[in-house]
Amino acid sequence: MYAVFRSNDILSALGQNMYALTELQKWVADQLNIPVGTYSHTITVPHIYHIRDENLVDEFKNHL
Repeated sequence: MYAVFRSNDILSALGQNMYALTELQKWVADQLNIPVGTYSHTITVPHIYHIRDENLVDEFKNHL
């Protein structure tokens, strides 16, 4: 599965988006009775809402 997002909030939404898409991938594979293949995710405009997520940005920076 190859997913392309034009824009994606990489701090607050990326994990949930990837989880949902891989679950969809698994479901489709199960319906077709085929093995689950690889998953690839490309974002052309990654962003962070630094004002809305100020606390999360600080926590993220502390883990770098």
